[in-house]
Amino acid sequence: ILVLLQSFGLPLAAILTNASVYGGMRQFLFVIPSLAAIAAWGLIWSYQQLIGRWRRFTALSLLVVCLSPLVLDMIRLHPHQYVYFNRLSGGLPAAYGQYDIDYWGVSLRESITWLNGVAKKKATVAIGGPQYVGEISVRPDLAVLNLEEDLEYGVGAQPDYYVSMVYLELPTLFDHCPTVHQVQRQGVPLSIVKDCTEVEFVPGPVSESE
Repeated sequence: ILVLLQSFGLPLAAILTNASVYGGMRQFLFVIPSLAAIAAWGLIWSYQQLIGRWRRFTALSLLVVCLSPLVLDMIRLHPHQYVYFNRLSGGLPAAYGQYDIDYWGVSLRESITWLNGVAKKKATVAIGGPQYVGEISVRPDLAVLNLEEDLEYGVGAQPDYYVSMVYLELPTLFDHCPTVHQVQRQGVPLSIVKDCTEVEFVPGPVSESE
């Protein structure tokens, strides 16, 4: 009963009370252990009902076939598996634009790694996302500017390069600068790099992220 309450009762209570929920699954992580326990019990019970070696072999083979698409998706998404959406919902392409994808900006480091290989010496870089990712990942000669304090979200100035996660209005800042690189999974952009070194500064609107 407690397992069922944890798995279904508490989420149902949040729905019925119209509770504010942000960031996808992170506020319901407590249901994962109980759901895993129910799934494990169901698999074990089903396996025990099968009599005969060939029936069990067939059942296990079908299980492998059913799980293969999930394994394939995990390989394609690596190392950003947490952006996975199941195929019944249309997968990651269908979720793009409807839900937060790379909520934590994990792909920023991959974009910065690419930028480190092409950026001009002693250039400035702004990060549309967690500031610390840029501070610990950029080349030593690159200066990381604060998007709010130094650039006023594109109203006060512009960097030489802009690395942004695809979240809210962040990727629309410095729209006059061409996008020169994207980190993509399954055709969906997770983060982008813009090159502003060859374009004049054009003040943009204040981002609602402020």
